[in-house]
Amino acid sequence: MSNHPKWLPFSTPLPKENYSIYQGVSNTIHGIQYLGHVSHGLKDLAEQEQVNICFPYLDHNVIRVCMRASSEKKMNPYELKPLLKRAFQHELPDCLLTRNTKGNYTSDVYYGMRQQFSWFQENFQQMILAELDLVDIRRFRECFHRLSMGVPVSLPEFHQTLSLEMWLRQMKQIQYGGVEKNAVFNS
Repeated sequence: MSNHPKWLPFSTPLPKENYSIYQGVSNTIHGIQYLGHVSHGLKDLAEQEQVNICFPYLDHNVIRVCMRASSEKKMNPYELKPLLKRAFQHELPDCLLTRNTKGNYTSDVYYGMRQQFSWFQENFQQMILAELDLVDIRRFRECFHRLSMGVPVSLPEFHQTLSLEMWLRQMKQIQYGGVEKNAVFNS
């Protein structure tokens, strides 16, 4: 079963191809392509609103350097992210460089949605992104329900959609000098 974000009509799945004889390399390249695809759509939307948005980690030079580094330099069974640690040894505190865990806040997102489900239901009767025909609001609201039940959803796209909607709402409030002129802001 796919957890593809059905509320984003423009977000079609990219065909998954084999780019290498190594599955990990193929998966990495596919992930970069997908992230680039979604980011390109967000950049186009931002440009329409005269907002500059950039994705420095998707810069082709950054990707080229990362892909050229040998697997032995990027991965080590005894150390998490050795290349990254060496690259940032003077910029990041030791406690970040020496930890052996990866932060994951997925359970917090699901717990938060269970706690705030009624707020989402009430405040997402309308969406600016839906008014712009960029989001299928019915399906996005279904995502709230799935999250509240603990069912997997496409969290990166959910967070990007939610962030963009909240940012647009804030911009609309600023545009009207704090006067709420749209039902989206009534709560």
